Amino acid sequence: MSRLAYSSSASYRGGLGVLKIEGGNLIFVKRSGMVNPKDYVVQTIPIKAIRSMSVQGTMKRVLVVMVDSSMHSGIPRHEFSVTSPEQWIGAIQSEMKKVAEITQSPQPTYIKEVVREIVKYPCPYCNSLIEVTSSRCPICGAPQKK
Repeated sequence: MSRLAYSSSASYRGGLGVLKIEGGNLIFVKRSGMVNPKDYVVQTIPIKAIRSMSVQGTMKRVLVVMVDSSMHSGIPRHEFSVTSPEQWIGAIQSEMKKVAEITQSPQPTYIKEVVREIVKYPCPYCNSLIEVTSSRCPICGAPQKK
């Protein structure tokens, strides 16, 4: 999952940058700075948090990504202007399959734990605590009544 799966130029919230799928995430990166240009991650969406995708618009085609807000905090709807949104949907769907295959784990192992309560009472002869199952007092050796 660490290899780059798909990347192209895009626009997100008016900013130009690069949209890419990398490490199980959909990432929008923007280059900023005139003297020392650096890449800044503007938005990171985990692939497993994506619930639906669609293409909207006729002239300006926009990739719309809906996110499950219980898995990813923030805005539930993201719009990316890309040149081929249909190809992006295909790339995201194939990455979703890869993430699902990797995250599938075997069924959890259950261990049965038995908890027993040990009941004790005072010996009528020496007052030391004795387990209910004992027939004699471990301290004074007096026989116990059942």
